Amino acid sequence: MFGYNSELTGMALSLFLSGEDRWIISLIGAAIAAIFSAAVTHVMKNTGLPILTFPFIILTWFLLLTTYRLVTFKLSPELIPQDLSHWTLNIKGETNWLNGSINGIGQIFFLDNSLPGILLYIAVFSAGWKFGLYAIIGNAEALITSYCLGGEHNLIFMGLYGYNAILTIIGVSIVFKDDQRFAPLTGIFAACLTVPVTASMLTWLLPYGLPALTMPFVLCSWLFLGARKVLPLL
Repeated sequence: MFGYNSELTGMALSLFLSGEDRWIISLIGAAIAAIFSAAVTHVMKNTGLPILTFPFIILTWFLLLTTYRLVTFKLSPELIPQDLSHWTLNIKGETNWLNGSINGIGQIFFLDNSLPGILLYIAVFSAGWKFGLYAIIGNAEALITSYCLGGEHNLIFMGLYGYNAILTIIGVSIVFKDDQRFAPLTGIFAACLTVPVTASMLTWLLPYGLPALTMPFVLCSWLFLGARKVLPLL
């Protein structure tokens, strides 16, 4: 349980930082993530909510923001801060539904290649057919919702809307369902909600050049898991 936040933190820092020191920073960051996970677990124990990937997100954002003040930390050229006043939405681009249906699950681990996505689907199905089925449903929901809402085609078919939806529907409908009768429907709605939340997060972080990571998944999951404690039908 302490490992996955460390794994994601190490991967993210190695990808989003540049320079020879990024590997050392990634290893240290991964170690700190385990300690941070323990602290967040203690703070949230009375809420009844899982910490999910919150430690990984916050720690990664903090370390990436140090690049603006500390020379040792160098932000990757791929993360370019942009002024919102000059931002123009461009929804044009190729519509490759096949790639979009595969890339979503790969983006959970920062992968944008079809083969790893297929292997990850196989791995999820091997863990249980429900996990695989919900992963496909969540990704399909994200594709359709983001396309109908007029999202950027590049982001849609790279899977950047899909991975949060996949994590959310699995978390809300299967992992943390607590035998709720309407958990499948709640998970479907929660997965759709990740699309506008992701769009909002990307806009909010644009001036800092930061990725949204899995924060939409965390926010949408907490929203519904928390609401269940007051509204049992959810």
